[in-house]
Amino acid sequence: MNEQVKLKKCPFCGNEIILTDDITKATCTKMSCFMMAHWLPVDKCNIRPLEDELQEELNIAKRAIRFIFIHDGLPDNVKLICRDTLAELEKIKE
Repeated sequence: MNEQVKLKKCPFCGNEIILTDDITKATCTKMSCFMMAHWLPVDKCNIRPLEDELQEELNIAKRAIRFIFIHDGLPDNVKLICRDTLAELEKIKE
């Protein structure tokens, strides 16, 4: 298995995840976390279908707002709304 496994943070508490010595299983580092008592296969740790779907929807919204923003002939107030909305969406981490 690849020695440089990049794991997402714990889906339950947001803490770091650690690996077993043989890099086959992972668990959360926070003692009070649900995942702390459960070792998951590494290939399952980064699977987050809901997060992936929401990220794709966010990317589509950003592209739509950028398209509207660059459209000629829009009133200034609409462009201002687009700019502000896009700035807020960009704050959401990917």
